[in-house]
Amino acid sequence: MASKHVEALYGPYAGRIIALDEADAKSAISDGWARDPYDPAAETKQVDHNKAAAAAEKAARKLRGEDEPSKPKAKQEQLATEKAATPEPEKGATYKTRQSETKE
Repeated sequence: MASKHVEALYGPYAGRIIALDEADAKSAISDGWARDPYDPAAETKQVDHNKAAAAAEKAARKLRGEDEPSKPKAKQEQLATEKAATPEPEKGATYKTRQSETKE
């Protein structure tokens, strides 16, 4: 596969020139988190910084060979906390205690 050098503008590789596959480099440039360092005439387009940063993080995980998380870790922890803190709804039934049991 042919590779192309791009300069990362966002993410963990920001400010560095990295080598990507040509398709990934094109995608990085179009997503706005990278630019062609050898084309000074190329202007960086106005991009949504949050989207560009998210795309840069995704690409960095791919470069490191990491799996894509299904949900952000903080979101998973929040859901687990909410689930644990949510009380069970009342079922309308009573429960037995030692004091309420009938003795024969």
